[in-house]
Amino acid sequence: MINEIDIAQKMKIKKIILLLILTNLVSGFDLYKSKSTLPEKLPQGNGKQIYQEYGCINCHGLEGKGNGSLSEFLEPKPRNFASLKEMKNLPDSLMMYSIKHGVQGTSMPEHPDLTESQIQDLVIYLRKFLADYYHTVNMCATDKHTVSLGEIFKEYEINIHDSKKINAEIIKDSLVISAMSPIHLINEMNKNNTRTIRNRVRIANEVSGKIEVTLITVRVHDCIRGKA
Repeated sequence: MINEIDIAQKMKIKKIILLLILTNLVSGFDLYKSKSTLPEKLPQGNGKQIYQEYGCINCHGLEGKGNGSLSEFLEPKPRNFASLKEMKNLPDSLMMYSIKHGVQGTSMPEHPDLTESQIQDLVIYLRKFLADYYHTVNMCATDKHTVSLGEIFKEYEINIHDSKKINAEIIKDSLVISAMSPIHLINEMNKNNTRTIRNRVRIANEVSGKIEVTLITVRVHDCIRGKA
């Protein structure tokens, strides 16, 4: 009698575990969509006018590279807004705070007279030094993700931060992203005790004689183990 109860309990536990695994798999694949659309280009606003009138251009330069006319006299050097290395982990909230209150220990002054709307316009303008379009993709390692780009991408150049991990190619009017080796990526995640590997795709596209840049952050997930 006891053995029968033990067996029944063990079978019940196994069913619960199996149900949890299946639920995790389904929710994982549903969460990380296989398609997305590139957002609209960053708006113009009044950022450029503010950048010039408030003297940002004197330190950060015409192209935001931190090489303005006063930069050689400053230490530490002004931030390079066109550098992915300097900008990739800088959230908008911190940029807005720094503009409003300044940065202690640097030549970055406070701007208490700027409104929140003006600061937002300025942050958008600063982001445009690095890219015209920003997008984030969440995908499963075992799946492909297609980003609809529209018809503007005719003459382009693609650069992948780590091309050994993901592949990205433009097919017709879409960017198709896939893992180079899903099994290898998942094993690497297991080894590093993580469920997500991040990468970046940069597309330089010529539009009416001007180069426009699209920056896509790619987060590849181990959907078998669930959300990171």
